[in-house]
Amino acid sequence: MRYFLSIFSLLTFSISSFSNEFQEAIKGKWQVAEVHINTESPRTPFYAWNDPRLVGRFFTFTTNAITNDTPDDSECATPSVKEVPMRLQELVTKSMGGNATATAYRLDLGKSTSAEGMLVYCNEKLWNEDLGLDEGVRGSWLSLASTDRMLLKWRDETILVLYRIHDNQKYSPSFDCSKSDAKTESEICNSVELSAFDRSVSQAYKLALSQNRAAGNDSRSLKLEQKAWLKKRNQCGADRACLLSSMKKRLDDLSNFSQ
Repeated sequence: MRYFLSIFSLLTFSISSFSNEFQEAIKGKWQVAEVHINTESPRTPFYAWNDPRLVGRFFTFTTNAITNDTPDDSECATPSVKEVPMRLQELVTKSMGGNATATAYRLDLGKSTSAEGMLVYCNEKLWNEDLGLDEGVRGSWLSLASTDRMLLKWRDETILVLYRIHDNQKYSPSFDCSKSDAKTESEICNSVELSAFDRSVSQAYKLALSQNRAAGNDSRSLKLEQKAWLKKRNQCGADRACLLSSMKKRLDDLSNFSQ
């Protein structure tokens, strides 16, 4: 068994490194496609199944750091990993609360059921070391399900399914960019991150409307709020920072409305 294997670079103490193949398998940008929660847990989670606050977010693995644009914004400097000598099914059980199983998380593990997970370290300390079980596995872990698909244990007892982003991959917001000439929408169309957040806000709004109707409530006030927010967002013009801040705030508000 190899211990404390480096993702991207050799560390200065007696630790063997990952192969170049493994480095290339992780390095790059990944996007959250699915958010899985324990469907058998009695607790009320902060994040919902496929929560719009997490779906669409990006994790970037570079030589020096792992960064992300999730609400948790938990960065990792000088990343390295240590293999966990257990199958993924067992790893889920021993690292997640509520007697969790891969079945409870509805994970399509495929061939990854025999793959080992990898604990992530940041400057030799566990990434998100407050996560996990005292008598089990703590911290965030990764597991490569395939060349372009990866599982990541994340906050609030969630497991994120990430897909690799390729250089030639195209993105689109919730609206048709070819039919828009407004400064705000043009800026959103030209930004990968803004496009992803726009789609998340749109999804959160649709979810809030659906839940509101299911509860038998009048949706007019929610529609008026969304219309007012769009007007305020458009006042940002082409100011990327302003747009990002506005969409993050709206996404939080809509998600809180749905809970």
